[in-house]
Amino acid sequence: MGPIMQYIDEFETTGIDLYIAPYSRDGKTIFNIPVNGKIIKVEYFALKGEHTVQIEKCAISFNVIVLGNEEIKIVKI
Repeated sequence: MGPIMQYIDEFETTGIDLYIAPYSRDGKTIFNIPVNGKIIKVEYFALKGEHTVQIEKCAISFNVIVLGNEEIKIVKI
């Protein structure tokens, strides 16, 4: 949860908590996060037991929280 606002976009977002529930098999998810008037592309993929999150370079800080014991590589692209 962020600060209390009187209206949408009253304050700019400075950080995002990104929760990842790792796939048990190979898979890929791509999504776009609208924030501060821009779109940030995020990709998560699992291939042969390796998990990677790719986050488009931006001014927003991401705190990646992994649900489970998998190790996830985080890459800014």
